Amino acid sequence: LGDGAGRLRKLWGTLKENAPARFLTVWVLVTLLFFAASRTQLATYILPGVPPVAIAAAGILGGYVEGRRRRVAPLVRVLVGAGLLAAAAVVYGFAKGEVTAAEAGVLVGVFVALAIAFAVLVTTKRLKAAAVVLIVVVAAGVLLGQAAVFKKVAARRSFVHLANDCRDEFDAADEVLICGPVRYSLVFYTDSAQYRKAGIKEVAAALCGDRKVAAVVREKVASRLRGEFRAPFIVAGRETMGRRKYAVLVNFDPRKP
Repeated sequence: LGDGAGRLRKLWGTLKENAPARFLTVWVLVTLLFFAASRTQLATYILPGVPPVAIAAAGILGGYVEGRRRRVAPLVRVLVGAGLLAAAAVVYGFAKGEVTAAEAGVLVGVFVALAIAFAVLVTTKRLKAAAVVLIVVVAAGVLLGQAAVFKKVAARRSFVHLANDCRDEFDAADEVLICGPVRYSLVFYTDSAQYRKAGIKEVAAALCGDRKVAAVVREKVASRLRGEFRAPFIVAGRETMGRRKYAVLVNFDPRKP
């Protein structure tokens, strides 16, 4: 604890004396805290925090490439920081269903290989080469992060295809119910105003009623509707986003007028 407090005091002193470092730190913290506290959390929100991290890493690693830095500790800190951020991103993506186990394994394997190469270079005092490895790690991390963000954004647009594929069913239904956190993504990419958010019991009751109903639900919810609630329905369409699978359920035959 004493050593940790000393490091914090040293870091605080560095930030007080170094205006660029203070600016980058505030930039990152404000971005993360502001968007972490927001009600809606989209993948694109992390993009404003990427430039200050890249600038800070470049400032540290550039000194080794130019031969101005000789100490190993800053390089190790960059590696550890990058590793923690990468691990947090993979765990979060896996928990949210956006990263599969195979993808997580590949990412972890690549990072471990780069960490081993870095350790070998540091051990042999080849700090310039080690810095280059870290530059590759940071650059690859930024590019992969941006690709993942835009993949997430593109995935949200997949509800357009779901809406278009099942447009006849939606148009024929007296009401369309959305069960789960997909309403805004679905409504945003369609021009219909008939969508209404509903719980599983309300969806079950509507499907058992006399009105024509279409419902967008997770497939595990569809299983509950059929088994637990004995709701009659036909699966009119399906859509997969990461590990999440959605289905469009209707209680009428879409082929009949």
